[in-house]
Amino acid sequence: MQTSRSTGAAPLHVVARVRTLMRQLVTLLKNTATYDANNSAFEKSIDMLYTGLKAFLDEHETLPLRVRKKEIAFRDQVVYVPIGRSDALISPLYRDGVRRLTFSKDLTREELTSFAATLVEARETDPYESDLVTALWERDLANITYEAEDIYLERDEGSGICDLAAEIKSAREEQPGPDGTEPADFLLKELGLASGAGASLEEEIESLREEDIEEFRRHVVEEDDSHILERSSAICLEILESTGKEDVFRRTARFLGEICDWLVSVQEFMPVCSIIYDLRAMAHQPDISESTREAISEVIRRRGGSEKLAEIETRMEQMSDAKMEELFCYLGQMDAAAINPLCNMLAEAETRRVRYMLARAISIVAKENVGELVSFLRDKRWYVVRNIAMILGMIATKEAVPYLEEISRHPEARVRREVARALGRVREPEGLAAIKVLMRDDNKMIRLAAVSAAGVIGGKPGAALLEEEILGRAFEEKATDEKRRVMEVYGTLGSGGIEFLKAYLEGKHGEIAETTRACAVYGLATAGGTVAGSTLRELAAGGDGPIRYAASEALSMLEERTSVSADN
Repeated sequence: MQTSRSTGAAPLHVVARVRTLMRQLVTLLKNTATYDANNSAFEKSIDMLYTGLKAFLDEHETLPLRVRKKEIAFRDQVVYVPIGRSDALISPLYRDGVRRLTFSKDLTREELTSFAATLVEARETDPYESDLVTALWERDLANITYEAEDIYLERDEGSGICDLAAEIKSAREEQPGPDGTEPADFLLKELGLASGAGASLEEEIESLREEDIEEFRRHVVEEDDSHILERSSAICLEILESTGKEDVFRRTARFLGEICDWLVSVQEFMPVCSIIYDLRAMAHQPDISESTREAISEVIRRRGGSEKLAEIETRMEQMSDAKMEELFCYLGQMDAAAINPLCNMLAEAETRRVRYMLARAISIVAKENVGELVSFLRDKRWYVVRNIAMILGMIATKEAVPYLEEISRHPEARVRREVARALGRVREPEGLAAIKVLMRDDNKMIRLAAVSAAGVIGGKPGAALLEEEILGRAFEEKATDEKRRVMEVYGTLGSGGIEFLKAYLEGKHGEIAETTRACAVYGLATAGGTVAGSTLRELAAGGDGPIRYAASEALSMLEERTSVSADN
């Protein structure tokens, strides 16, 4: 086997072979989109690529590719750059979060054909309807593995909703309406709810009767102008803050709830977010009565009822992305009573952008009420259980762990995969027991997701679990790409694991095949640092065989990462 001489750079002839394979892959994708499987042009392109790829894999065992926004790299060398705007390879991969793609030596012709068909379908499908990562997962391609960022869930979506509402409220207060921003006392007088005879606003409000509020309601009830409704809500809030009469308070609170409904009916969600924010702040004041606090809670509770949410559900799929974010803010301010109807809405949602928006909103509402999700964990529809697992990961608190453990042995693989990802997001050592179970799963992608979760949890418990996996009897029987990934994740735990990796490389942990020990060099590359770098350079410069080849490739990864960090 030929390797590089002293650095991590791949030999030029190897890079040239990979570039040829990339061109053949693009040709296959074009022919897959154009011809059926019996066409001679398609048959020729799949045969040519499969023959070349198998020859490469028989020699090198794996072909790891890094997917970047505008190029694909093998080790530190660019091997594919699209020509023109239309690209059949990078576009679907990068768009849906795939950042590394690995072909393994046991690759079959059928897997390669299926992979090409999946990429073509993903490119032609609306990204809101489906995604490539899910499609690849469902194809179950054992010898084509990938690492992907979740482009929807990488951010911490489960916090900050109150801060967001406060920012919205502040921004709206700084922007006058079309007629200027009138003070609430002026509006009260304009509507005949205050005499203007020299009395203070508090005194005027204190003199209000239920009949006055009803008259106010009659003035506004037929309005469909959102600006007038917003101004009316300002009056209601002023009354609520100043009145000491519980009957007036209750009537005004109910009317304010109706204003919220009218605004929601015309998809003006942001003013309602501001109103609910003010109501919550009012409810937390220490000097209000329990009946007053309950009246406020009732206004918010009714907005999250099944009937109210059903009116929104019928229009969600047609909303723009910007309006969907406004709806997320609104739904995220509901109380626990909204969890059940929101979960039912999630079960019926047709597009993934709506599902993710609802999941984010539920994760906020359910953060302090995790137990409300239990009934959905027993749902017979696997996709409902998967959605709840995703929400538990978004909630990311210790309380979520027992519920994730409960479904870690679910018969549907897609549920177990989501459990592994969720446990990684929760980041609690208590989840390692379930992660250990998932690391023994029959499905390779689930095992890899569980390994990643153990690495995210990290610390001594995470390291111990990964070391147990590496030293286990079954480890040597795993595919090369899986062994490599386990070592890379172990390396992310930092310099504390370097001695373990070096000892493994040197054969101090028993009789282990050199091809398996060679995977440890990738762990050294991800660990980084002076000791790891010098060890990789020594291994890449001396001897021959799998360890030297792997060290050469791993060194290029380390040098590339160091270069990127320096540039940033």
